[in-house]
Amino acid sequence: MERHGADRVGHVIFVITLLGKGVLGAIQIAAGIAIVLGLARHLPEVAQWLVGAELVAPHRDGSLLR
Repeated sequence: MERHGADRVGHVIFVITLLGKGVLGAIQIAAGIAIVLGLARHLPEVAQWLVGAELVAPHRDGSLLR
């Protein structure tokens, strides 16, 4: 049975969200394993590496928060 129109779009969205949940689950499992292995002590360094450029970049979004 072939899907048509909105039914097909709904199925594609369902598959995309299912894949997204799978990726999120894999990330959570990897994070849990890292914590168990004692790698949590490196998390501040990893966080700094991930968002460091955003923290030192000049404020340009036009909001009033400074």
